[in-house]
Amino acid sequence: MICKYMWTNANTKNVEDYLKCEADVKSGLIGFDGFVDEIHRIVSKIEGDKKDFCRTIPDFADKIYNAAGFSTNVEMLRQAKKLGGNAPIMAASMISLGSQLHFCGAIQGSDVFKHFKQKCESVDEICEPGQTMALEFNDGKVMLCEQSKLDAIRWKDVAAYVIQTLPKCDFLAAVNWTEIPHMTEIYSGLVSAIQDLNLSIPVFIDLADFSRRSEVELLAGLNVLSKIKSQVHLGLNLSEARNLSVIMGISTKSVKELTERLHKSLEFASVCIHSHREVWAVCVEKKVHQPTLHIENPKISTGAGDHFNAGYFTAIAQGQDINTAVSMGILNSAYYVRTGQSPEISDLQEFYKRSLLLEESH
Repeated sequence: MICKYMWTNANTKNVEDYLKCEADVKSGLIGFDGFVDEIHRIVSKIEGDKKDFCRTIPDFADKIYNAAGFSTNVEMLRQAKKLGGNAPIMAASMISLGSQLHFCGAIQGSDVFKHFKQKCESVDEICEPGQTMALEFNDGKVMLCEQSKLDAIRWKDVAAYVIQTLPKCDFLAAVNWTEIPHMTEIYSGLVSAIQDLNLSIPVFIDLADFSRRSEVELLAGLNVLSKIKSQVHLGLNLSEARNLSVIMGISTKSVKELTERLHKSLEFASVCIHSHREVWAVCVEKKVHQPTLHIENPKISTGAGDHFNAGYFTAIAQGQDINTAVSMGILNSAYYVRTGQSPEISDLQEFYKRSLLLEESH
């Protein structure tokens, strides 16, 4: 069930006009990861033919904790097997929203990427994908990843394709720094290519959950990106943002202030922090705060952040302001979480109208 959608501090006319207009088609390059995702729910109770699932991560954590010193049996029910990874999910969603995509990533040899590859303008398959077992709950997800195939990806493996493709592109997204150990090296190659080609295009960066990577490595990656800082749009979930604040020595409990201070320190084109409930974003011209469209019983949550990024960056790539970009991220993610499908613009038009009607009825 959709809860009330409050467009607080939002200019609804901007996103309404954007959804109605036929925006220019933009072409871009996205890389460099790739996973096969298996989505599971954890069975908590069985009564006859009915199976109830663990609703929250703490419920599941209690079950595991209570098994210490003993043993336990956990039943999983697979909900889906699908393409995964930050880059493929974001790229597939941006294609649905009308972008033309060139893709470079770890998608070699898996049938789950067959239809995705057919929709791309061009594809460079670096290596076999990683594997993810996603345990989904109403309040979040636990991702169990096997990613050894991605460990070997280096700039030399993607350089020729990237340098050949970039001149055709209006935007670039390099996501999942965490799970590609040599991504900082790839950042260096990308920055050099952008500067050598004299390209003034927006560049989206999603670090992913970097809690298990060293602070020194992370700061080195951000330092490389600082060479094109006026082009970089950084997307973070709230947990990542709080971890980054510690590493950068920013002390505040206010997410609004954290967003502002990260933007001031990094001097990127924009910094956007999203959570289940709210989104904060800052660029040079504007500061934006919007509540999300909360979905009480999500059909899927794995990929929700990537769909937010896809909606957000689609609008940025098309020259929209940051307020419209945040609204697009919220709508795109909420539609996906509610239906399990990546929407097209026509789907978001209808979804947006229904959301406003629901607000007026409250």
